[in-house]
Parts: sequence; C-alpha cells; structure tokens
Amino acid sequence: MTPTSTDTWGAFVKRVDSLSGPDLYYETQGQGSPMLFVHGFANNLSSWASIREPLSRHHQLWLLDLKGFGRSPKPDDDYYSVYDHAAQVIRFIRRHDLRRFTLVGHSMGGGVALAVTLYLLRREPERIAQLVLIDSAAYPQTLPIFLSLLQWPLLPDLIGPTLSKRWLVRMLLQRLYFNNALISDASVDALATAFAQPGADRALIRTGRQIRPQDHHKISSRYSEITLPTVIIWGQEDTIVPVAMGERLHRAIKGSGFFVLERCGHMPHMECPRRTVTTIENFLQQHETVGHDRSS
Repeated sequence: MTPTSTDTWGAFVKRVDSLSGPDLYYETQGQGSPMLFVHGFANNLSSWASIREPLSRHHQLWLLDLKGFGRSPKPDDDYYSVYDHAAQVIRFIRRHDLRRFTLVGHSMGGGVALAVTLYLLRREPERIAQLVLIDSAAYPQTLPIFLSLLQWPLLPDLIGPTLSKRWLVRMLLQRLYFNNALISDASVDALATAFAQPGADRALIRTGRQIRPQDHHKISSRYSEITLPTVIIWGQEDTIVPVAMGERLHRAIKGSGFFVLERCGHMPHMECPRRTVTTIENFLQQHETVGHDRSS
C-alpha cells in the first residue's frame, strides 16, 4: 500500500496483521485494572504527568510514545498516518497481551483510539473493556493554523529547526490552554526536549501532513458500532477541536457519558487535571460496580 493520507480503512485492516516495525517506548505505573494511554499530536507520554500518579493508585497504567514522538523511534519513512499509528498501537497491545483494558486517547490520540477500538471490537473484543476520549479528533474539520502551515510544501523546512525553541513551544501551548497562567515550565521543557531529538521534526511534519485521511467517513460512520462503556471529556473553551465535535461524537456512541469542563481548553488532563481524574475515576468505578453486579 502506498503510504498517503488517502490510505483506506481496508488497507489499514490488512496492514495490522502484516505490520513490522520499531517497538514503541512506554512506561508502566501502578497496579490494578490496566489502562492504556495514547497522547495527542506533537506531544508524548509526558502530557499525562499531572494525572498518572492519582490514577495509578488503583490502576496499572501503560503510557506509550507514538512512533516519531517522545522517546519512540523516528524512522525515515512515510508511515505516519492515523491508521499507521493505530496499527502500531494494536501491535503494542498484542505484544504485551493487554486484556480487559481501558483505552484513553487525547486529540489525535483519540482518533487513533477510535480506530483501534473499532478494529478490536470486530476481531479481538476480549481485549478492550472501556473507552475514554478527551477532546478527541473524530470528524473532518478545519485544521488549526499550525497544522495548516505544515501542509505547505516549503514552510515545514523552515519551521523544523525552530520546533525545539522554548518560546515556540510555549506559544503552541498557549493556543491549547484556556488559562495560560497554568502552563508550567516543566511541560514546556518536556516538549522542547522531545522536539530537539534527531528526526523529531521530520516525524511531526509527516504526521501533520497525514493527520486528516480523505476517507475519514469510513471510521466516523462506524462510531455507532461502539458498544463499550465510553466517557467523553471535553474542555468547554477548546478552540482546536470545538465542543460541538464532542456533542456529535456523544450522539454517535450510544450510551456514552459526556462531560464538559468549564474554563478548560484543549488539554484537560494538563490544564484541569483534578476534574479530569475525578471524571475518569467516577466513570471507571461506576462500570466496575456494574460489571461486579452482573457477575454476582
């Protein structure tokens, strides 16, 4: 299959079983029911820093860096579409034999999580138990300005060398937060350090250029097939993926919970971590109780 943004859902399904490639970097923390976290575009597992400790008290967290991001390998190839990332995540799940886990995805990682969920529900339904989507990419939309710039032929070559500059990282985060006073130096440093790694700019640009598959409807038209317990969390002030997208996703996934966090932007787990943790924990406790009652 030719690696382009027009990769079809069918090609993705075929690619999963034939996939080979680098192992993704990951960290684990805690004990209990497993949770797998998939970060968003231009980020890495450090984005979960504010919620991993409280969630790890009752759960075993698996936090990965997608191919090309954080400390995962950054091969010089063109397999960086949402489908390619989803295929890599499925490979990770199989390699570590994760079962009955809760899948958590943010932004682009939410789009990856949706593709992973739809694949597993048809082929390996025993693996996935619950789904948490945070300001998730789910439907075609106008690209944010930064992603739009990456589509221009020459501009990425100019942007690439500046990605690791702290001032640019802070400026990018300011577009993602509602309250810029909450942007920590630690989060800026973590992203700047990640962007400075060899190949990071190339991987980011290639992912950005393939972030919107032209056949997105092949995924979005199937969201109604998701029957897992699902909670959708959204920042009310998100200007990257508007809350209307979350409402649409909530309508598509029957029985899903939908929680809008006031005075919060595109990064609830970073900007509003306490409310995000509370929402996730309440959801997990509710469905663990339901599952226990059914098995009694």
